[in-house]
Amino acid sequence: FLGGEDEKKWGDNERTFRPEYLRCSQPKSGYKNVRCFPSCSFGGHSVNSYCGESVQATVEYGVQDVGSLMAWGEMVEPSIELNMYEGMRMRLSDAYQKQRTKKDFKNPWVVGELMSYEAGKEARFVFNREGLGWHYGWESNKMTCKNYHVFRVYLFRRISGDEIEYVGHLCSPKFQIYSKRRQRKITE
Repeated sequence: FLGGEDEKKWGDNERTFRPEYLRCSQPKSGYKNVRCFPSCSFGGHSVNSYCGESVQATVEYGVQDVGSLMAWGEMVEPSIELNMYEGMRMRLSDAYQKQRTKKDFKNPWVVGELMSYEAGKEARFVFNREGLGWHYGWESNKMTCKNYHVFRVYLFRRISGDEIEYVGHLCSPKFQIYSKRRQRKITE
């Protein structure tokens, strides 16, 4: 499994990650939406509603049964230690509990749907195909507001009914997140 910050592994050339993104908060719901992630919506920038696209990632993996591969991704700080190791097994139901849905939109893991594959070579996944927004519950303060973030993809292989095995990860290029408050301070 090949990982790292290889731009060729992330979608089309015209839809690349930006160095920074605006995050808007909705205090009543607790929703913290990263805008225009990884780029503006297909039809152009949307000012008043969700603006962003799905993320596509290509993983190179030498397995013939690509249909057994499963992927999830989440926004994290790259300094956050990965608490998984190659060969680690977990219950599929535990992964589903972390998975973002319309009902549980604050859950951290965004499911990757298998788009295409070439057996024994690579598989292409799409994340957030439904356009549920890009909620990121990261807590910012004066000490952390300049920290970097990545979209980290976790790749698993289904072993049996409710058991999956971690096989590797892939990280997007680094980016920063700023809030409307920080944007106002910069422009004033």
